[in-house]
Amino acid sequence: MNGADILVMILVAALVAAAVLLMIRNKRKGKRGCGCDCSKCGGCNFHNNDRKEQRKM
Repeated sequence: MNGADILVMILVAALVAAAVLLMIRNKRKGKRGCGCDCSKCGGCNFHNNDRKEQRKM
């Protein structure tokens, strides 16, 4: 392998690591994965209602 191949591999690994760290940080802050407010998303509202019912129990 030459220097360019190694540089590309390091760059790809850094991008993957940054994406994973961003997902972990957003998860800890309670943010959604899609980046929207999910107020109009049928799937998100469905899951939110399930969570609210579980908390009441």
